[in-house]
Amino acid sequence: MLKNEFLTALRENLTSLPQEDLERVLDYYSEIIDDCMEDGMTEEEATAEIGSVQEAIANVLSTNPERAVETVKEKTIVSANGASYNGSPFRSIRVNERECDVIMLPSADGMTRVEWSEKLPHTAEVIEGVLTIRREEKRKLGLFMMSFKNEDARLLITIPAGEYSELGISTASGDVKIPGDFSFGTVDVHSASGDIEFRASVSGSMRVKSTSGDVTVEDTDAGSAEIGSVSGDVEAEGINTPGSFSLKTISGDLRVRNSACGEFTAKTVSGDLELDALRCADCTGETVSGDLNAEGLNAQNTLRFVSTSGDIRFGRSDAGSISIRTLSGSVRGSLRTGKMFHCTSRSGSVNVPAPTEGGACEVSTISGSIRLSVES
Repeated sequence: MLKNEFLTALRENLTSLPQEDLERVLDYYSEIIDDCMEDGMTEEEATAEIGSVQEAIANVLSTNPERAVETVKEKTIVSANGASYNGSPFRSIRVNERECDVIMLPSADGMTRVEWSEKLPHTAEVIEGVLTIRREEKRKLGLFMMSFKNEDARLLITIPAGEYSELGISTASGDVKIPGDFSFGTVDVHSASGDIEFRASVSGSMRVKSTSGDVTVEDTDAGSAEIGSVSGDVEAEGINTPGSFSLKTISGDLRVRNSACGEFTAKTVSGDLELDALRCADCTGETVSGDLNAEGLNAQNTLRFVSTSGDIRFGRSDAGSISIRTLSGSVRGSLRTGKMFHCTSRSGSVNVPAPTEGGACEVSTISGSIRLSVES
């Protein structure tokens, strides 16, 4: 049987379901078939893998999601004097999740616990020193599990506070929350549509990204930091890194406050970029149609702002040398020290102080106006 034939048969025999539930059922089985085909099966083999239409109908009709009670299944065999799980020590954590929120908590009693809903089963084991937590494959489950996804679906990871070598988390729709009780050697956290809140310290590289969710990183020391989202907002506050610090989004806003780093880069297409009390060696901010605002920014070497149609505003800011380019946006700013000004606008007005000894400040726009000042 082909995929479309299977789904059509399901649709014709599940007309008693509300339309929304029916579409979820069809999406669920469609995804299972697609997963099997991605694993190398033919369309017929993939359809056969999940059983007959009659079995699927029986599974769906035997499940009453409105009466499903979320109970927690806990598996713990732990030594109280160190991080271990089922008797095996671990120094790293890796999580492969789909719909559950991933929440990490410090252990009050020095023990490790991994908790999840019985309706959304997982496996948790230590593999070569890594606490590995995985959501069980959908097609291996005997029931229609998607019915049980709700806002309370959570994966709780309770471990002793302290240092760990590696943290890796990948989830599809769940949120991720990592508090400041932990520190890691390296971090790689990604969610497709969930929000991410991260506050732990990282001695090496840190990558925290979401596709459509918002990302918040606060009070974090890191060797280097890469934070981003495609359509969500990104907020970073209290970030300290001697290495590179980059933020990127397409349509979301970027906000950075009270942070220090080596090379700083922030890029967005239609979102706004806001920098407040940022200290760095070099700074690059780019936006296409969003506005760019900076306050109290201090770049030791170079400051570079680029926009197409957005306005650029900065106050009480400075750098060794400054380069600002925009096409139709205007530029307004105040500097802490004098500069050798080279400012041009094809059709807008230009009002800048007289040049003095200091680094170069080059500003160009096509139709926008330019107004700069130097604080006394």
